Amino acid sequence: MNLTWEDAILKAKRELGHEVYGYIEDYDKVVERAKIISRRDYHAYLESEEWKERAAKVMARENYKCNECGKQANNVHHLTYKNKGTEWELNDCIAVCKPGHTKTHREMMR
Repeated sequence: MNLTWEDAILKAKRELGHEVYGYIEDYDKVVERAKIISRRDYHAYLESEEWKERAAKVMARENYKCNECGKQANNVHHLTYKNKGTEWELNDCIAVCKPGHTKTHREMMR
């Protein structure tokens, strides 16, 4: 299962007992719940055979080398999360080592 952000919001509204459509009194609470739902869904996706096959293709494309430092890669990083679950072209992903993955996430936070 791969929820869109909109689906996660709708699911959070239902779980919190809000009307699915219409005004939300406590929007912050709904957003926080949607983040949890989305994160849980994403981690389940990373365990799927579908993701493992895509990740293997990215690693092979990058010759198992980290995009950050050139060392042996052991992770695949999404450059954007808007296409998670539909990375058909695999251009949204790069191979990275663990320190390179951490560095990439830190740079994204700036």
